[in-house]
Amino acid sequence: MKTLLFFFFLALTSIHLFAQNFNVAFPFRAQYFALTDQNINSTLNWSPVKVIYIDSINAISGGINFFSFDTWKDTSQSFDPVCIEEAAPSWIGSHIAEMNNGFSLFYNYNGDTIFLKTNALTNDTFNFMALSNSGFVIASLDSITWMQQANIQDSVKCFSLLAYDSTGVIIPNHKMNGLSIHLSKSNGFFKSLNFRDLPDNPFELNRIDSVPMISWADVYDYNPGDEFEYYGECGGFGGPQPPAENFVRILDKFYSPGMDSVYYHRYTVVSTYVPNPNGNPPYIPWVLVSEDTLRYFIDQTFLFQTYPEENLYNLDSSDLRNYTLRKDSSWHFDRPEYTQIFGFLIGNLPLDSCILYNHFEPVFYTLSYSTGLGLTYYESIERNIGGQNCYTRLTYYKKGSEIFGTFVDLTLGLPDEIKNEDISIYPNPVQSICHINWPGMRQGNFILYDLYGRIIRDEQVEGPFTIDVRSLESGVYILSIECNGATHIKKIIKE
Repeated sequence: MKTLLFFFFLALTSIHLFAQNFNVAFPFRAQYFALTDQNINSTLNWSPVKVIYIDSINAISGGINFFSFDTWKDTSQSFDPVCIEEAAPSWIGSHIAEMNNGFSLFYNYNGDTIFLKTNALTNDTFNFMALSNSGFVIASLDSITWMQQANIQDSVKCFSLLAYDSTGVIIPNHKMNGLSIHLSKSNGFFKSLNFRDLPDNPFELNRIDSVPMISWADVYDYNPGDEFEYYGECGGFGGPQPPAENFVRILDKFYSPGMDSVYYHRYTVVSTYVPNPNGNPPYIPWVLVSEDTLRYFIDQTFLFQTYPEENLYNLDSSDLRNYTLRKDSSWHFDRPEYTQIFGFLIGNLPLDSCILYNHFEPVFYTLSYSTGLGLTYYESIERNIGGQNCYTRLTYYKKGSEIFGTFVDLTLGLPDEIKNEDISIYPNPVQSICHINWPGMRQGNFILYDLYGRIIRDEQVEGPFTIDVRSLESGVYILSIECNGATHIKKIIKE
């Protein structure tokens, strides 16, 4: 017990000494960063948001070791059969050593040491790291200034880097030249580098606000009048397939009696191509106009309950998953976009299953969600014989005054009776007899469901018709009407 107290006292004493410098590590406190260039061409461009999360510390001679939250190993450029490592180093390096002499030490993928002098004064220079062929990188403290970033205000030290050869001459156009590091006094990095990949793949990351954790209910939060349009294509074995477009308008929103589910009554249009029976041309246009009702459970659990870059996987490694987050202000009016990336192996074959466009992955999926927009992007890549690559992207939406993209009318050229949404149901709510009128409707069919999907009625009808609901219990029912090559779904409330 005395030993534990001693180390605890030593840690507190050292941290107090560090307070005289500018701090790098903060135990159990997440720092989030985004790539300066969202389109950077690197093996990590799928994950623009990075995190520093110190989850353990231990005292060492002359300082303290801070161990960052383990992430995953990227083997996309190699034939390593293991992609996920439980003890893989994070982008900030395997760990951070904060020394009492004012240096913080980081370690790249080769185990080389990177030095940052946190107690430097203006115009101080120091060796930042060694390069191959006896070259080196020098860091200079250019200024100490007051800065605001990610809703944080603090005093910040601004370091710049230059690469030199073994004779002390600046190496022109070196990748490290001109990179900068901004370290605040009490809030860690405002701008950092991916220390793990230095010097081969350097890029700067800027501090961003803490990552919001949203629930599924936040994602599928629609309102009547919301509109969405999607475009998708498939290719691969057999060549490219005709594209498909889908339009959705939210007509109504209602809840289950127990308030555990929300229902969205939708008007939908699907426009694509189907094989031509005559064979020439091989595909002909096809449009389906219908209505349906979707049910979502009102789940307040988080969409992602882990830190970005944390890996989750089954013990047999057949299902490898990685969750990350992307926030790009140029898309979707700065709505945060959450991306789920995962892949599946075939059995336990020793295949490279890194979650990237790589050389072996049998099945690879990317799904992106955004608040109030639902699923904004879906992609599947099948890395097997006869496999196809498909994607669907949100290309247009309207939520109140918020309009993204360009609307495309998918019903151009269709008969008015098919496009007509003006189906009247009255009275509704109803106690006894419900009247249904679909202008232009001739012979058709209707099915009445309860909220559990059970069929209550299934009848052929012609023209305007009525439904006797006196024998039904009070509640909400779903009416599906099929006629004129289209299907419409409405809600009926029995009082």
